Amino acid sequence: VTEPFTGAVIVQANVPIFDGGVTLATIDEADAKLRQELLRVQQLEALVEQEVRGTVDDLSTKRISVETADRVAELARAQKANVDDLFAAGAATALDVSDASLAEFSAEVDAARAGFDLQTARLGLAYATGQLRPNDDLMPKPLSDTEEQKARDEMSAVKTGASK
Repeated sequence: VTEPFTGAVIVQANVPIFDGGVTLATIDEADAKLRQELLRVQQLEALVEQEVRGTVDDLSTKRISVETADRVAELARAQKANVDDLFAAGAATALDVSDASLAEFSAEVDAARAGFDLQTARLGLAYATGQLRPNDDLMPKPLSDTEEQKARDEMSAVKTGASK
């Protein structure tokens, strides 16, 4: 055995010279998908920016509403005090007193509603900026039996007091 390593070696290579444009089409498709996702990201960024700007503007408007409602409530309280003084002096009727009381109550309700709207706008801004996430922990806990009975008793007391 003079040549211990004898045998045959076969090497096969597959080098495509022309693949019908499949490679270029795959690259173009990947580029198109990338552009599509980049556009989607830009749209989402614009949407978030628009939402945050809108909630900031809403918050500003709600603050002005609270200030206005508080001023109106102050004026209604002053008007009620004036009508009470006039009634005590005999220069106003019970209807005037009733109207002033109703106007005062309405102004107080509007001020409370404006405060609620302001707090809602603050929560909207916190949600838009990602500081508030919907969570099951935000759900109110159910009332205990004693709390429920106390609330029912208070409601029946209010109803019987209103019907008297």
